[in-house]
Amino acid sequence: DNHGEISLEDTTGQTISCTSSVSFWDHARQSSYEEYVFDLPSEKLNQYRACGTFWTCGRSITGDWQITFPLN
Repeated sequence: DNHGEISLEDTTGQTISCTSSVSFWDHARQSSYEEYVFDLPSEKLNQYRACGTFWTCGRSITGDWQITFPLN
């Protein structure tokens, strides 16, 4: 499950997260492309840099296991 998230950061370190995103997949659902939407006027984009956090997983986990987490 390879995935990531993109944000914008200004010179003070303040981060703007995307307000929404849309994924596009190829017919085989092997490759995808994601569009991120930010609530920011285009003329202010030069005041920010794009930052990303990415995860990659090359193997599946098999066996008798489970994951639990609290829902608030």
